[in-house]
Amino acid sequence: GPVYQKFTEAKKMVALKIVFSIRDSAEFRQVLKSLVNDEIYRQSTSAAIKDFMIQQVGATGKIMNTIQSASWLA
Repeated sequence: GPVYQKFTEAKKMVALKIVFSIRDSAEFRQVLKSLVNDEIYRQSTSAAIKDFMIQQVGATGKIMNTIQSASWLA
């Protein structure tokens, strides 16, 4: 649905068109039909999702390291 604006990763994925913000059943059918019937589209979307997830691995650790090394916390 359209309520994802406070989630950074969700906004990025929607912008990259690797996930879909679906408003109604007609839009759901359209997206599903595209994914089912267009193998190239399905494969490229799948690959883009995988790439995005690989890039996100370790994000929490990076954030925690930055916080822990911040001089203003000492």
